[in-house]
Amino acid sequence: METTLQQNYQKSLDNYKTCIYGHKKNPKLLSKIHQAIPEKAMSFIDLFSGTGVVGWSVKHQRNIKILSNDIMKYACLRAKVLVANNGITLTQDDLKVLTRPNPHRKNYIECFYGRFMGEHNYTFLDNWAANIPSLNDPIKRDIAAFIPTYNIMSRNEYCAVTFSPLGTLTGYRNYWDIDLKTECLDYAQNIFPLMVYNNHQKNEVYNEDAVGLLPIIHADFLYIDSPYCAPGGGGEYEPHLAFYDDLVQIFSGRANEIVNYCDHKADLAPYTKFYNRQTAFEGFVKIFQNSGHIPTLLISYNTTSDIDPEELVVIAHTYGRKTSIEYVDYTRPTTQKGNNNKTKEIFLICSYK
Repeated sequence: METTLQQNYQKSLDNYKTCIYGHKKNPKLLSKIHQAIPEKAMSFIDLFSGTGVVGWSVKHQRNIKILSNDIMKYACLRAKVLVANNGITLTQDDLKVLTRPNPHRKNYIECFYGRFMGEHNYTFLDNWAANIPSLNDPIKRDIAAFIPTYNIMSRNEYCAVTFSPLGTLTGYRNYWDIDLKTECLDYAQNIFPLMVYNNHQKNEVYNEDAVGLLPIIHADFLYIDSPYCAPGGGGEYEPHLAFYDDLVQIFSGRANEIVNYCDHKADLAPYTKFYNRQTAFEGFVKIFQNSGHIPTLLISYNTTSDIDPEELVVIAHTYGRKTSIEYVDYTRPTTQKGNNNKTKEIFLICSYK
């Protein structure tokens, strides 16, 4: 039985596409995270959820309550449907509803992204978006918003999305020769059900500033995988992933809230940014200030960042934490297609003395 569960987990992990740099799907990294969680821990905070793969993996392996958070709308949606969701999927009847022609569709995809989607794709996507409110279950509506966004992301060749002055995607192929309807239906029927696991916990998802959220939530273990403030950039998730947040707004019926559909700025509330040295350092200080009620912290960082691991150790000691550091060699995916950099991931465990 245990072997079967592990095989199912591995198959699901293999199908878990991240398509974002900085993720921790690498088995070396996931293994270290699992090992750091105390045996008696009953709850786990994934403070910077991102792809959601860490919270998803811990949910499968440990059956403990998962609290996921991310300031980006698409990351939050991923956590809702892949981590918090304990078993709901789309039925054949749901898919029939979503794919039927809707004469009242708003045509936002055609208007915003028709140049590179192709008529067959934008017609399908606009019908799908218009039909989502017909689903009675709010989780099903979230899943329906996630699936096309996920499939569009999985087809992009790079992690960061930028637009040309003409409103087309720079450096990417067009979607004209791709059948997104077929891909979305295949994912909904054959892949997504594999990703959903019931851990019998009331898992929670937040869309908040990480620093401000900490004082009002509690768990036995806090996992911190903030954006890295690398000298050459790479941690600027807001400008790099704004396209996906805008797609989520369209499929969630909030397209009217999009300020500029082809710029590089996600429409987010003010939040603590971690992608330059000064604000990242200040952010880590606030994290330690606001997490005194959480017994164990694990910070995941790397050796290419502007903040030295020993600086994090000093902050931890200032707030009464004892620390241990482990370095893991692995190949880190970057924003450049086919360009992977070898680096060392830093795992800093902080507990009370």
